[in-house]
Amino acid sequence: MSKNKSDQNAHEEQVFNDVLKLSMVSGGYKKKAALKVGGSINAGSECPDIVITRENGSIVGLEHFRIDHNIKHGRNAQSKSAELTSAMKADYEKLVPRLKVDSVSSEEMASLAANYVSLAKYHQSCACCDDLTRSLDARLFGGKTGHTSKLPKYRNHLTELSGDDGRIELGYLIEIHSDFQGLFMHDGTRVARLVSGQCPLYAEIYDLLFKASCEVDWILIGFYPCLTDQIVNAAIIDCRNNMFKESCRRQRLKRTEYLGLGKTEPFLKQSRVGETEIELCGDKVNIKIENPAEGISPDLLFCTAINGAARALNLDRSGESYTTTISVQLIYELVRMRSKKIRGIVTLYDVMRLLAEFEPAMLKEEIESFSERYNISETPDFCL
Repeated sequence: MSKNKSDQNAHEEQVFNDVLKLSMVSGGYKKKAALKVGGSINAGSECPDIVITRENGSIVGLEHFRIDHNIKHGRNAQSKSAELTSAMKADYEKLVPRLKVDSVSSEEMASLAANYVSLAKYHQSCACCDDLTRSLDARLFGGKTGHTSKLPKYRNHLTELSGDDGRIELGYLIEIHSDFQGLFMHDGTRVARLVSGQCPLYAEIYDLLFKASCEVDWILIGFYPCLTDQIVNAAIIDCRNNMFKESCRRQRLKRTEYLGLGKTEPFLKQSRVGETEIELCGDKVNIKIENPAEGISPDLLFCTAINGAARALNLDRSGESYTTTISVQLIYELVRMRSKKIRGIVTLYDVMRLLAEFEPAMLKEEIESFSERYNISETPDFCL
């Protein structure tokens, strides 16, 4: 077996173990689901990638694939993040022998790190929410990269392993790498800021998974940041007997709407990677990274925030799940209490009228309070 194949097998097993362990620790429904797919693992299988033999003799086969927030916009939606981390790993391995003999200067190390940070920032600036949807669609239903068309082959192989009388189940092990940090998650009962790696099941993603669920028994998901392998959340969705929606509900996985800029196209337009500058100051190294992104039109930002806030207020009334950017959340919080007197659907004109009721001094005070409440010293580009 080649080293690359061996490393890939080890990675697939690690993702599976990440999902299982986190689900077990979570307890409740997730733990019960984890117990139903746990067993003796063979991560060296080819079709599907992982075969689990359970204590009762049944077999669960899982096909692993990765989807990404940062992708190339070709037909195959290849991952920019995976490419970047692979390059970083290769450079690190080249440096190891030199580090052992102390032949790498601080300036060289800082320059290498700065270049990768700038490139990661560029990738982030070029990404939007729908890129993650494109990545999932390509891996599930794409002509060359899709796995749905290969399911009969996987089932046949599992049948050969188990025998005609053996019980087999088939599923996907999906590794999701995303960065929606700073968005506000509204799940119908509370509001929380997302951290890197936390990924709501946005409407299009939820719908694709539901479509895929009709042909498999399980969908296991590990949620990770774009550039690291530290899992932040997990889900084990039981798709048997049309249980997908109920299984999601029991894990608080809701079909979520995205409100604000960054849904269908990037927040910012950045046509190139930012230049870097290294400055040695005694024992310290100062790194400067250029931000060549174009500014967002204030009119576009305001109009999007007004529309998003109105939509959020209406979703509140139906108890549905959604996320907001900082600008949408700000307008939403400014008018939320005042909007309770409005009967029927809240329109963008209602929101504008409610905003006009604020005296300038009070409006300034409310905005400062919002910034302090959420520790926003300056508005991050990716959450406008």
